Amino acid sequence: MAKIVELSNNVKKPADSDTYPKRLNSNAKRALYDNLSHDEELTIALDTEISHTKKDGWRGNLIKEREVKYAIRKHIADEAEVDRVFGLVKNQREY
Repeated sequence: MAKIVELSNNVKKPADSDTYPKRLNSNAKRALYDNLSHDEELTIALDTEISHTKKDGWRGNLIKEREVKYAIRKHIADEAEVDRVFGLVKNQREY
């Protein structure tokens, strides 16, 4: 029973679990981490780059979306991976 309670708490509050490093303090960072082979440094670098690059109302604006994609390309060389990560970023409310 204690194991069930612990697992349910990890689902409710993933930041409090030991699954994620402490620096991954947002859902957006955790989503990137989960999709970038658990590479913490790349996750933090991408999150910082995207946060500094994105402009208000960037979703749906081709020019602003290109700027975000360019920010991702600074850290990821494979174009298919850039597109995949961009789709993930685009669907995160925090960005």
